[in-house]
Amino acid sequence: MGKTTKILLSILFFIISYHIHGQDFPYKIDYYKFINYNKNTFIFKGKSQQQYDSLFLKFNQLALCGTGQIHIFHFGDSHIQADFFPAEMRKRLQELMIGAVSGRGFIFPFSVAKTNGPPDFHSSSDAIWERCKNISNVNACPLGIAGMSITTYSKNANLNITFNQKDFTAYSYNKIRIFYNINDGNYDFNLKNYYGQIEKHYYPELGYVELLLDSYLNNLELQINRKDTNIGAFTLYGLSFENNDPGITYSSVGVNGADTRSFVKCPLLKEQTVALKPDWIIISLGTNDAYPKGYVEQNFFANYDSLLTMIRQVCPNTPILLTTPGDGYRGNKVLNQNNISAREVILKIAEKHHAAVWDFFTVMGGLGSINNWRDEGLTNGDRLHLSRKGYTYQGDLMFNAFLSAYDDFITRNNKQ
Repeated sequence: MGKTTKILLSILFFIISYHIHGQDFPYKIDYYKFINYNKNTFIFKGKSQQQYDSLFLKFNQLALCGTGQIHIFHFGDSHIQADFFPAEMRKRLQELMIGAVSGRGFIFPFSVAKTNGPPDFHSSSDAIWERCKNISNVNACPLGIAGMSITTYSKNANLNITFNQKDFTAYSYNKIRIFYNINDGNYDFNLKNYYGQIEKHYYPELGYVELLLDSYLNNLELQINRKDTNIGAFTLYGLSFENNDPGITYSSVGVNGADTRSFVKCPLLKEQTVALKPDWIIISLGTNDAYPKGYVEQNFFANYDSLLTMIRQVCPNTPILLTTPGDGYRGNKVLNQNNISAREVILKIAEKHHAAVWDFFTVMGGLGSINNWRDEGLTNGDRLHLSRKGYTYQGDLMFNAFLSAYDDFITRNNKQ
């Protein structure tokens, strides 16, 4: 059975099982009485419905014709950096259409940067690297969409990326894009674990080099060599692992402690967004904006407005989903009522920038519901971050909201 046939059969199963039977919550998940399942929908603001219809048409093209790729880019704070929430969305979307798996997409080598990251891959290097993050107020450095970078002064440096194919989806790739300070020096790139032909294409205006392989790999042993000894440091902003297979790629990056202002300070964000060409952008920020006692609603609006203005300048018609911060405590002592205001700000920002909103604060149960989540083992001890089980459940909830929106699109098109 070919890949196109598998995708077609899976979407037919989706339509028959979910659409025709008219289930309110098509993907079965654990039931908790404190969850507002009737609110688990995408709230379309401004002209966002039209943008999402274009996205759902791409899903139909992939499902019914077995052609095309859909690249989803999800970025945010510590709720995203560990990848548990995005990983569940990635898994469910790629399972939705059997065989519709393309590359792993954009990643950042968190282990080399000496911080936590997704469990489905590990990075390592023998070189000495310095880390820069967008939450720092000192040693400012140009950053991109990952909100983080690593820099080495070594003449020859290595970087290894090992994917955990035993416990997670097995990805293969034949195209690697390396985002780095391409205009600051002349570097050469080779793969120690690859013996085939490699075509190298440099795109200085977009800040990356592209390595095209004549066969597939599933791990990376990258060698970075400076051609000119007078060149200074090499700075890496991230890598993208891709292939030409039809399917869904779900990239995610996050920075612990980041707020909206943190990403506004990333001057390379726009050019890297252009290079990645996401079909769907998901932003999960606001927890750290609303956390301080001195939270000012107008400042949060201004910072989020600046961030979305940057993105809309390069992606004017790309569907965007903003997720509201969940309920939580400040210092594990008092419920943070600022999240009520943050929710309202996000709804207003979405209206201005024609984005959709997934209102997780309301879906999870509203103010005080974090205690119910804790009682079910769905949070960490700080009652601010979720447990792995909790983030997985959050991903399942948002996947159901996506399915409901997709189902509504199918219904409206069938009537037409």
